[in-house]
Amino acid sequence: MKRANRTVYLAVALSLVALLAVQCTSKPQSVAPTATSQPAATTAPQAEPTVTEQPKAGESGRAGIFVYAHGTQFPDLDPAKSYSNDSVVMSNCYETLTFYNPPGSKEILTPKLATSWEANEDATEWVFHLRQGVKFHDGEPFNAEAVKFSISNTKALGIGAAYIWDPVQEMEVIDDYTIKFKLSYPAPLDLIASSGYAAWIYSPKSY
Repeated sequence: MKRANRTVYLAVALSLVALLAVQCTSKPQSVAPTATSQPAATTAPQAEPTVTEQPKAGESGRAGIFVYAHGTQFPDLDPAKSYSNDSVVMSNCYETLTFYNPPGSKEILTPKLATSWEANEDATEWVFHLRQGVKFHDGEPFNAEAVKFSISNTKALGIGAAYIWDPVQEMEVIDDYTIKFKLSYPAPLDLIASSGYAAWIYSPKSY
C-alpha cells in the first residue's frame, strides 16, 4: 500500500515539475520596431530677384516711340475739313501759325509757323512774319504762298470750321516769309490762327 502511494506522489511530483518547466520557459520577446526618422524638409532654392533699372525722368524704354490709343474713329483726315476728334491726329501732322497756350501760362499765344505778327489800331489789317527753313512732309518749302493757299482753300470749301476765316477779305504775299491780311471787320486774327480746326497750314503741292 505504501508502495502505491509513493508511485502516486512521484507521478504528481513529476507532473508539477513538468508544468513548472513549461511555465518557466521564456517566451520570445517581441522587439518594438525602431522608429524611422522622418527626412529633413528640403528648402527649395530661392531665385535671386532680377533688379530692373528704372528709366530716369524724361526717358522711356523705346526712345522716339509714343503709342496713343484713342477710343473713337476719325471721320476725316483732311486738314481743310477736319472738325471732329481727328484733330488729335492733325496736331501730329500739321501746324498752325500760332499756338494757344493752356490757362495760367505767362503768354496767351506761342509762335509756331509765324514768328511774330502785328495789327493796325482797329485790327482790320494783320501782318504775319513766317518761320524760315521749314519744309512740309513732301519736301516742299513752307512760305507765304502756302499760307495763302491753305487759308483760301479751306475758306472756299466752307466745310467744318472754315467759318473762322470769315473776316478775311484779302491776303497779300509781301515776300516769301511775310503775308498781309485785310479783314472785312475787326477780329483777333492771331487767336483765329491758333484754332485746332481749319487753321492748319498744308502743302499746296500735296493737297
